[in-house]
Amino acid sequence: MSVYTFRGLTMGDGTDVLIDGPLTVESLDVDIQNDNLPAYHGAIPGDSYAVGSSNPLKIVVVGTALTTLTDQVLAAFAPSVSTEDPFVWDDRLRYCRVKSRKVTRKAGSTVVNVLLSGSDPAIYAAVLSSDSLAVFATSAGLSYPVTYPKTYGAAGSGAGTVVSNNGTWETWPTLTINGPTSGVLTDPIIENVTTGKTIALSAEGGAQIGVGQQLVIVSHPRIRSIAFASGASRYLNLFVNSEFFPLAPGNNELRFKGSGVTTDASCDVEWRDAWI
Repeated sequence: MSVYTFRGLTMGDGTDVLIDGPLTVESLDVDIQNDNLPAYHGAIPGDSYAVGSSNPLKIVVVGTALTTLTDQVLAAFAPSVSTEDPFVWDDRLRYCRVKSRKVTRKAGSTVVNVLLSGSDPAIYAAVLSSDSLAVFATSAGLSYPVTYPKTYGAAGSGAGTVVSNNGTWETWPTLTINGPTSGVLTDPIIENVTTGKTIALSAEGGAQIGVGQQLVIVSHPRIRSIAFASGASRYLNLFVNSEFFPLAPGNNELRFKGSGVTTDASCDVEWRDAWI
């Protein structure tokens, strides 16, 4: 058996709230939707996207505290208007909500059949992974007027950090820029060297991060934001050619740059390995 959790309720092994049948990665089906190009004879396929899916779950409540446990299950699996919560089993989780629920009361047990619906097709690692990027210092360049022998300046330092998505599907990281120990960091840039995509906060005067400040970039398309802990948004500072990037399966080389004072500034990266 396995242990399952949802909205604070623990089920499965060692409890009187049982899951009838295994819930595995393989049991979570995925549907693919084609975005066809319009105004043509015949089907001309456009991009293809994985869409959310629904999965049935059978819960059996037993034990001496049957009424109390049943109330707890019904509260945990109450229909939700808009939010999706993590359903966790073993070392995996999936964000979902209750689409339907049917309750059957029997002598000595209660059976609750629910249908879980998730808009995100991915399955994620239950444990959050993290790493930290130091500021990349660029080359000093060639000094003018040129003298011989030529001095081309110091090479760049602080090579990119490789973070690994150990799953099989893209995952969207949360990036937290930490201000320097003195002065102000300006125009921060975060690059995914592997995929060639960049998030640059250099528009409209650029974002400025001072001592003790943290600017959090949530990259997932469903909840995307760029804001300080106070809630002050810096979305308008996003440079026009910027692209929010996911971490591709495997290794991703990330690089963090900035202007102004960069002493001890850093960028923390948090992500969950993803499968589909």
